[in-house]
Amino acid sequence: KFSVASTETSDSLNTKRKLDTIILNDEPMQKKNK
Repeated sequence: KFSVASTETSDSLNTKRKLDTIILNDEPMQKKNK
């Protein structure tokens, strides 16, 4: 149970990091378009 819970937590953290990276990568493009 414990290992599964920690795996789920790390997965959600990885998803958050991916979303943050995508947002950071998109910011310069949005500024250029403006």
